[in-house]
Amino acid sequence: MTALPTTLFTALASLYYSPEILALIRSQIAPGQALALLDVPCGTGTLTDICLPCAYIGIDIDPVRVEAAKAARGTVGEFRVGDAADLDFPDNSLDRILAAGLFHHVDDETARRIFAEFARTLKPQGHLVVFEAIWPRNRLNIFGIIMRRLDEGKHVRVPEAYQALFTRHFDTRFTAYPSRLGLDYLLQTLVSKKA
Repeated sequence: MTALPTTLFTALASLYYSPEILALIRSQIAPGQALALLDVPCGTGTLTDICLPCAYIGIDIDPVRVEAAKAARGTVGEFRVGDAADLDFPDNSLDRILAAGLFHHVDDETARRIFAEFARTLKPQGHLVVFEAIWPRNRLNIFGIIMRRLDEGKHVRVPEAYQALFTRHFDTRFTAYPSRLGLDYLLQTLVSKKA
């Protein structure tokens, strides 16, 4: 399946990130001027503003989305093409990582490699903030089930399945289950076990 056109991708991202969800994610990032933050995947830069005033770096595997982010947000931070499973950052170099909408696009093996990379690159007191699509918590939410089946990401999981992927490297500090337009999400702040 081909990726959504950037204008449609940006419009959908903006639709699903309500002001309340953005404020909740920002509260977990707890941005500060001296903090190095990686936003992966950055897409077209939808979440850049809530990451500021951190030293912002956004990466995405899709070069078209990276170019769209540069065009829209190029004066704020840095945007580049990159692979979350093979980060081009030194060990212990990042204070924050925001992974919004990443893991429902990758299989379990790839997700484990990504979590290992995040653990490697985060500083001992660094935080990983994960915002992810989950299957509806209410089994009667037929709309949510249909929408998740139609999602471009083919690896939507229940919260416990996400937990199983990161427990080797991270402990949970915060968990919330925000909803938007009949769809459920998992928001977690994780702290490296090397802390």
